[in-house]
Amino acid sequence: MDFFAAAARAFSQSRLPSFCHTRRVRRLGPRIGWFAGAVVLAGTLLGSSTTAAQTPAGSTGITETYRPGVVVFRVEAAFTVQCSAREVRVPAIANVLTQLGATRLERVFPHSPAPIAADRKREPRAVDLTTIYRAHYAAPVPVGKAAAALRATGAVRYAEPDFYGQLAYTPNDPQAGQQYTLSRIRALDGWDIQKGDSTVLIGIVDSGTEFTHPDLAANIQRNFADPINGLDDDQDGYTDNYHGWDFVGNFWNQPIGDNNPNGASSYHGTHVAGCASAVADNGRGVAGVGFRCRILPIKCAGDDNGGYISNGYAGIVYAADHGCDIINCSWGIFGFPDVGQDAIDYATFNRGALVVVAAGNNAVRDPFTPAAFENVLTVGATDQNDVKVGFSNYGPTVEVFAPGLQILSTLPNANYGNNSGTSMAAPVAAGAAGLVKAQFPTYSGEQVGQQLRMTCDNIDALNAPALAGLLGRGRINVLRALTETPSAVRFLRKRYLSGPGGAPVLLLAGGTALLTGDFRSILKPTTGLTATLTCASPLVSIAQPTLALGALGTGQTVTDAFALTFSAATPADTRVLFTLTYQDAAGYADTERFEALLNPSFRDLTANRLHTTLGANGRIGFMDNISQNGLGLVYRERDNLLYEMGLMVGTDSTHVSNSVIYLAKYPQINDDHFRPVGGPVRVPAAPRADQELTVLMSDAGAGARALPVRVRAHAYQWAAAPHDRHIIVQYTLINPGAGPLTNLFAGLYTDWDIGIGYDNKADWDDTRALGYAYSTTPDSAYAGIRLLTPAAPPAYRAIDFNAALPGNPWGISDTFTIREKWRALSRGVSRRQAGIGRGADVATVNGVGPFALAPGDSVSFAFAILAADNLPDLQAAADDAAAQYSQLLDVPAETTNAGAMSGAPYPNPAADGRFTLPPTGRAGTVAVFDARGAHVLTFPTDGLAANPFTLNTRAAGLYAVRFTPAGAGVARAWRVVRE
Repeated sequence: MDFFAAAARAFSQSRLPSFCHTRRVRRLGPRIGWFAGAVVLAGTLLGSSTTAAQTPAGSTGITETYRPGVVVFRVEAAFTVQCSAREVRVPAIANVLTQLGATRLERVFPHSPAPIAADRKREPRAVDLTTIYRAHYAAPVPVGKAAAALRATGAVRYAEPDFYGQLAYTPNDPQAGQQYTLSRIRALDGWDIQKGDSTVLIGIVDSGTEFTHPDLAANIQRNFADPINGLDDDQDGYTDNYHGWDFVGNFWNQPIGDNNPNGASSYHGTHVAGCASAVADNGRGVAGVGFRCRILPIKCAGDDNGGYISNGYAGIVYAADHGCDIINCSWGIFGFPDVGQDAIDYATFNRGALVVVAAGNNAVRDPFTPAAFENVLTVGATDQNDVKVGFSNYGPTVEVFAPGLQILSTLPNANYGNNSGTSMAAPVAAGAAGLVKAQFPTYSGEQVGQQLRMTCDNIDALNAPALAGLLGRGRINVLRALTETPSAVRFLRKRYLSGPGGAPVLLLAGGTALLTGDFRSILKPTTGLTATLTCASPLVSIAQPTLALGALGTGQTVTDAFALTFSAATPADTRVLFTLTYQDAAGYADTERFEALLNPSFRDLTANRLHTTLGANGRIGFMDNISQNGLGLVYRERDNLLYEMGLMVGTDSTHVSNSVIYLAKYPQINDDHFRPVGGPVRVPAAPRADQELTVLMSDAGAGARALPVRVRAHAYQWAAAPHDRHIIVQYTLINPGAGPLTNLFAGLYTDWDIGIGYDNKADWDDTRALGYAYSTTPDSAYAGIRLLTPAAPPAYRAIDFNAALPGNPWGISDTFTIREKWRALSRGVSRRQAGIGRGADVATVNGVGPFALAPGDSVSFAFAILAADNLPDLQAAADDAAAQYSQLLDVPAETTNAGAMSGAPYPNPAADGRFTLPPTGRAGTVAVFDARGAHVLTFPTDGLAANPFTLNTRAAGLYAVRFTPAGAGVARAWRVVRE
């Protein structure tokens, strides 16, 4: 996956699910030691008791976007032989599941075989689904933390919640609409050539289908090998699946599979099925685009709530395993579950199916999934005039459009009616794809999708100019799809490398990258093919934008690359759009668009035994809300010690700028107040440690509640022992406003997850101003944060997440409010311990203050982030960090003033290198040193007047300013930044 895909996934997962229709429905609500053994758990597909808190049957007020108490994970391929139907014999995974109190372990796709050698020879992209599991657990651990614990083992490729998908619709008067769709997409003309075939099967993975509907019944696929007799006659693992399968049953929150894909929830799925292939030419009702193509009903919603999809990806795999050529999915979520991409890849490559998905109804370029996954045909919605319907999503990931406004189709109880949405456009395209498959029976699903895409009618001229190039190939045309023989080339497996055969790289300002990938010819062979890459942004230069790819036969792949250079002026987190244009000697012309993220605002620190990520959003460890984007805080190369860490700066109970949790759910909602100023995290010009990173931020994201404040973070790491178990982060707070900042406190919030995250304890070492945490699990690390700068008194609060624990005034298992954050920052050492007794899920706040800053003034303080095998070693690492910090500027610690109001140079930092030292009150000498301790400037002062001095001829970076009084007296020193 290229870098932008990873960043986009993290961004998208922080959002709530969305809809495939236009009527809103209430939304769904809200690391580990080693163990020799295995978890062996048995059971059928049953609802977990952990769902008891969910909405009762009969209600539509769902409050979650995922199934609580359930985590889905995929074991790394290296451990495949240690996996079977009901057990995973990987010690690290087994230990996590045991400590989570796992009550049942099951394969997500229990009846889908692993590819054998012959399968991989035929299709190297074939997927093994046998190592994907669903674990039900009883421990009071949030799903996000359970997933993080599994990921931290290093033995799983991914771990994530078991998401629900969502539906909605806009029913209208059944007599109001006409089937304009058939003429608009030229299905009527296409039927003169191809009316589909009963051997072509369209899977409807949806809320259920009324398979007895008089306008559907004749096209419903029946499994004659498994009649309804209480036996699994065909031994496919599903008993009596004569009409398809129901993956949920009666209750959405207690899924129990059965053989009846009809039910009270089937309104949406029945309408979708009719769009795809209602029986045509039978003298009644409506005609589906697929005409004679058959339908396989696959129900993935509970009878008590048809608006929400559960086990949708299992439904896709079932459809693929049971012969579906086309699989329609008119649902989705704002999230990128990896299990979904695996299921789609399996259907595409292992089974040769085409997965057709709705683009979503959010009117945005940022789609949900499965619409944004690879290897799907994503469908947007148009009206009767080929104009994009206002609600339809669009953009680089939407490949085709089809009518989706007031579409007349079948409804339960033998009725008919109009619905609108991309949920309707998708099955219209799926029916057309069925006709293509009947016309070209040897085509794979990948080829069917490209045939339909390449023969669309361009509709750019009929739409707003701003949408040009963002409407895919246009609106589908059935006649052209059945009669033309186009070429189609796609650029696959895109990745950004340091050079030929090099490692993946970030796309940094002033940097270079090699964009490499596979050009795959999918349909008719090409001759004299060229591919030209352009970018709409002037920030990107392409050395040789045109590649001569020559002749590519059907199915042939060639790997090539483009050399990219990025402007040094590229702002942080800039998204750019690339356009790839294809042309060959036979007249083939096509375009492909994709986005990339330039100059990401975070960097990794990996110089010693403690690895983490520093972000320009105020976070340390993970940059997102699901603990995926970033390194975390890794010790001993395998132990991740935290769930999140971030900065908090405040002046009162209504003004705390911060970057940490606000609402505890999945994905959790964070306050997100800090923004990069002048660029992302960067490497300073003259580092003094083995690795250094620095960034300047503002709290502009707090809006009207901004303090305002600017924050410079500067991190230091050393590789050699005994300095290899700490990271020093120095913060400089700057007042950019016109008025003073008083009563200013700052600190780091840390949600510790050491060992198994809910058996942690937190404590306080008053001698060192060291707050630390550890686990009761054997062989777990200790971790902590020490305040290094005596600029103001320390603050510390140990927090138990569970507010109901005895002696815990408030927890954050529900919310961590601004008022609570202020209390934790501003009340000194207010609670020394958490996790008393057997341990709990704990967090800490390590702070310092109060400070007062005049306009343009600044103050600095520093924390050491520490890890060790035991408490004595942690304390030794804390002492070493204090010694290292005191030597950074060759200024004795006891004489260092951190930049309080009295006498601090201003402005600080200074973009032009011009500073002023206020009157010192005594005569003496001022000396300035660079970050390496080299002397750069000396001047005398009488102490009566302000003393301007300039570093405008010096390099940007950190400097020390030291005042030494004449005669007796104590020297004072400050740190200044030349930007």
